Amino acid sequence: PNVSTAFTLRRFLTMEETDCHALDSRLSFALQLAIAVHVLHTLGIIHGSIRPDSIFLTFREPFRDHQTGRYNITTPYLAGYHKARCDVQKNELDSPSRALSEGIYHHPWYLNREGDQPYAMEDDIYGLGLCLFEIGLWKSMLRRDGDGFIIDDWAEDFFEYRKSDGELDRTCPVAMRHENIIRAAKRLLPLKIGNAYTDIVVTCLSFGFNDGKDDRRDKAYEAIRADISLRCVKDVLYPLRRLQVRVSGGSKK
Repeated sequence: PNVSTAFTLRRFLTMEETDCHALDSRLSFALQLAIAVHVLHTLGIIHGSIRPDSIFLTFREPFRDHQTGRYNITTPYLAGYHKARCDVQKNELDSPSRALSEGIYHHPWYLNREGDQPYAMEDDIYGLGLCLFEIGLWKSMLRRDGDGFIIDDWAEDFFEYRKSDGELDRTCPVAMRHENIIRAAKRLLPLKIGNAYTDIVVTCLSFGFNDGKDDRRDKAYEAIRADISLRCVKDVLYPLRRLQVRVSGGSKK
């Protein structure tokens, strides 16, 4: 297609006129984004920074449909590969980012550990879940504040952070951080985009919480990771595809 304009997802979510798009277009975008993350994992690559600032939207000409006023969104593109690594690099460790624009998309397990920790596929899927959360509401969890970002008013209740220095409170228990975001998704998303989409978001946000392992450097953890890609297809991609087809009025193949 003739593509003339590209924005980060963050920029588009924070624009004033962000409700000018069809629901099936939003679902198609969410599906393509989930597929992009899955393809990386299939290739043995962990992105390490799945967030709206590393996702680009492209637009067909014209930028907006003159009759409906809706934006002509095309394919999402993943960028921000500064933390990407091969999945075989099990011993390559990293520290959680203290910047809000990146830190809130870290898996709570990863965020709350002291010192460097291995980054895993489920961290990417958790970040994807938060992006799908924002796409479902078409609202950014962060807003501009000078040269940086602060958590937007509507999202303050489910992110523990210190307003004094604008950093996430890493002393917040993992379970509490997880429960807060799950509760928010179940409360806000159904009225906006329905229960089926909500379930997909909750599934993404729950990866890495039910494996029973607390130490990712434990050798037994390797067995748990083997089925993550298959679970993503079964519990995220297939349901999202079925929902997108149903909403767009297409027929199931």
